[in-house]
Amino acid sequence: MELANDIISSIVFSPTNKTVDPYWEDTTAQLMTGIAYLLFMYVDKKDVNISSVTQMVSTGINADGSGILNQIASELPKNSIPFINLNSIFGLKAEKTLSCILSTFYTKMRLFSSQQDLMAMLSKSDFDIGKIGFEKTALFLIMPDEKTTINFLISLFIKQLYQSLIDAAQGAPGGALPIRVNFLLDEFANLPTINDMPAMISASRSRNLRFYLLVQSMNSLVAKYEENAQTIMGNCANWVFLTSRELPLLNLFSDLCGIDEQGNRLLSTSQLQRLSKEKGEALILCGRNYPFVTNLPDMDDYPFERLPAVPLPTNPTNNGEAFSIHEFVKAFAENNFKNSGLPKSIVP
Repeated sequence: MELANDIISSIVFSPTNKTVDPYWEDTTAQLMTGIAYLLFMYVDKKDVNISSVTQMVSTGINADGSGILNQIASELPKNSIPFINLNSIFGLKAEKTLSCILSTFYTKMRLFSSQQDLMAMLSKSDFDIGKIGFEKTALFLIMPDEKTTINFLISLFIKQLYQSLIDAAQGAPGGALPIRVNFLLDEFANLPTINDMPAMISASRSRNLRFYLLVQSMNSLVAKYEENAQTIMGNCANWVFLTSRELPLLNLFSDLCGIDEQGNRLLSTSQLQRLSKEKGEALILCGRNYPFVTNLPDMDDYPFERLPAVPLPTNPTNNGEAFSIHEFVKAFAENNFKNSGLPKSIVP
């Protein structure tokens, strides 16, 4: 349920999908939370997804407040989380208020409803996340670099995968995963902010997790994480510098390299700007060792065995019809409220 709350917050309060009045976002989050918790209570977890939440709203709620979901909400225990959230929505008396909430909901869900492949991918998984850290696994997240519409899903997935791995590590011998998991986050500073990233990067090592953050600009990292940028950088044991034109960053690396007996910088900002790309020159700051400049071979020069091409997997076919609100209502009425008075046309 904590993971569901994260997803709802990411969708509703996405910085790329903001509304003018926060009231509509807050009430939309309430609506989605109530439905998600209701589904958790009465259906299999595999049926709790973006598609089923959308169907519950589109099929179960009318703009005037009528609909089967309103009737279901009225039958819920008064101290339950679904009742608290849904009752606050259906109890609104102002004209057109619910209609505006539904409009905000559909606006927030337009990203998914307009892309059936994305909806399908988020409704079913073709891999077991519980095996990561216990079996050799390579998981690739490929995102478009020409637009940032779905980038928040990448940040959300990284955060939730980390939480899942932490839970798995706590139950493993020694409190660590048996197989180290490496997060290789290219264009890290261009991803939407990952909540709790400073805590994640500082606590990961003891759980056999490692983060590799590839950043083109320190300014972009600071702009994204503000004062937490220094914490993130400080928790990185190894720094590899290739090139930059940012004077503050050049001064930082020059200062970290130290000075000689005459007080001269061992590596000036001018020297740092002129590391040879052709020779693969890079400055390495490794743990508590002295800084050094080395030559890193091109990737093609490493003597690893060339593996045969592997076909890319296809997304699982799921047209979103696996979940049925009619079956949900039937199970809800028969198993919990036999005298609920729900319409016979809805309860087969």
